[in-house]
Amino acid sequence: MPFSQLKEEEKRSICKKEIENLENWLRRLAHESLSQEYGNNYLEYKDKNNNNLIKTEIRQRVKDLINKEPKRFPRCIDAFFLPDLIYIICKKGLYNKFFKDPFLKAFPEGSNEARTFLRRLESPRNSLSHANAISDRHAEQVICYCHDIIESLKEYYFKMDTEREYNVPRIIKVTDSLGNTIHLNEIENLRLAWNLDQDHNNFLRPGDKLGIEVEIDPSFDPSLYTIIWKIKHKTVNEYNNDTKISLEIEMKHVGKYFCVSCFIISNKIWHKYSNWDDSIEINYKVLPPLIAY
Repeated sequence: MPFSQLKEEEKRSICKKEIENLENWLRRLAHESLSQEYGNNYLEYKDKNNNNLIKTEIRQRVKDLINKEPKRFPRCIDAFFLPDLIYIICKKGLYNKFFKDPFLKAFPEGSNEARTFLRRLESPRNSLSHANAISDRHAEQVICYCHDIIESLKEYYFKMDTEREYNVPRIIKVTDSLGNTIHLNEIENLRLAWNLDQDHNNFLRPGDKLGIEVEIDPSFDPSLYTIIWKIKHKTVNEYNNDTKISLEIEMKHVGKYFCVSCFIISNKIWHKYSNWDDSIEINYKVLPPLIAY
């Protein structure tokens, strides 16, 4: 359907979703590339000549945002917005080293082409962020550019996946309704579980609502795997293949260890871990009700 036939609210909703999706892809690519080369504190990295990897203006603003809202920005890359991502991805030297291959399909001419097309998304993004109207032309650019760039990144990650020992879908991000977030590299470093039961901000009581959402590597089509949720190691069938589980804490959940786990099971006849391919276990503490029964 042409954008001219859509209501302004519908057009804005479609474009906002596309740009947010693109930003998430760019953050994933930038974080994985930079952290592998410079460590997780790449925000403050300096080369042998004492030159910062990232310019002062961005570093200071990112640090200010993290200090103000640490749960919203658990990693420094989460406080990078589209102009910042364009800066770091298209920066001289970094593009050819890290980003040329991922963007080869979308930008065969290199960093200047990437910068030109990515910057064309800044204006519609600003309009969407400030509740301003967005033109049909800008909406068309958002849809076309985001689609082409994301397809290029999907192709790159698919190639990377096939080169792994086990090419299986993975959980790349988990968030809960309490404001906690964990990403792929942190998930891979977990020995047993994501333990949130030691922080009083995460303590639950009967009657509380808890939501948990997983993001699966989008280079895998959802038809290629099954999602299974378990509460205290018992399967909750009503949430099969849902990326999000939502529940009310009940009296039977009271205890020091309240476990919610998510399993990803590919459609292959073999699996990385016997009968499943990836998982995460999240532990909370559920306190007794404030009013005794």
